[in-house]
Amino acid sequence: MKIEILNTDSNTQDTGAWDEFVGQHDRGLFFHLSAWQSVIKQTYRFTAHYLIAKQGSAIVGILPACLVKRPFIGKAVISNPFSVSAGPVAESPDIAEALLRRLVEDGRKFGARYIELRDVALPPQSDDVETGVPEPWQAQSTFATFKKTLLPDHDQILLDIPNRQRAVIRKAQKHDLETVQHRDVDRFLNVYGLSLRNLGTPIYPRKYFLALLDEFPESTGITTICKDGVDLTSVLSFYYKDTVMPYYGGGIPAARQFNSYPYMYWQLMCHGVDNGYSEFDFGRSPIASGPYSFKKNLGFKPRKMVYSYLSLDKHAIPNLTHDDDNVQRLTNIWSKLPLALTNRLGPLGAIYAI
Repeated sequence: MKIEILNTDSNTQDTGAWDEFVGQHDRGLFFHLSAWQSVIKQTYRFTAHYLIAKQGSAIVGILPACLVKRPFIGKAVISNPFSVSAGPVAESPDIAEALLRRLVEDGRKFGARYIELRDVALPPQSDDVETGVPEPWQAQSTFATFKKTLLPDHDQILLDIPNRQRAVIRKAQKHDLETVQHRDVDRFLNVYGLSLRNLGTPIYPRKYFLALLDEFPESTGITTICKDGVDLTSVLSFYYKDTVMPYYGGGIPAARQFNSYPYMYWQLMCHGVDNGYSEFDFGRSPIASGPYSFKKNLGFKPRKMVYSYLSLDKHAIPNLTHDDDNVQRLTNIWSKLPLALTNRLGPLGAIYAI
């Protein structure tokens, strides 16, 4: 039976079926869910371009993507903005390739400079212009991701952490830290915004975090570690299938004094096990960076990620990673600006880090 490819932006009746397909497929991730369309539109008003492959009435593949417009860079089709992993999910490689061909065709119609697939190995290449993929894809591996199975109780989780970091967590326990699970965005942003400013990183708008909690009420939560009423560290996490994924986290300078960072992630692992989750996905970090080493020290083994790019206009793919000299200069400037100013201007700068 013939495979039909549709754009679900104009076929919203398939939203429930889309999420059911993602939930049942072993490669379906939190970032593939349909509600991301609403989150993205509410935040930056990017054009959602969610492709669905159907065979008769049955869904056999999906590909979430958005047309992103950024000053000085132009248009790009990304699967999926704000995510670390996305790309096609399909019942066969042929269906996945058909979705990619359609994405390339549509990207050209949109006038996009390039297509970006996150954590997707290099797709099949073709020199046949009729396939819609005449140019070769490029691969980049600047990030690694970290994931491990959670042991069934708090003590075993702690013993699974290497000796040095386990000792740090035991020190944190002596500080009588308080762990709070909540959904207060402003409380979270008071910690996270300061942390990002100090790192020289722009912050997404408040409405983005509100949209995440609103669109994914059962799959989001915030963990905050406090000392004597002062919030030290805070992380907003995603919960999907069997996995806990801390995604946006930071802390105030005093957090290190109380060993709050490793303590918070241990507490989050425990919270996950208590609520029936069996996997902990620590997300991505640039290879050989500080966060990369921190995660390894907590007992996580890195897996190198592959991001695939296709140039549609013969120009080089923009380098927006922290090893770019221009990005480093801007990072240094940003870290010295007043917090009130970075919170106000952050959403404009963060558009380059989606």
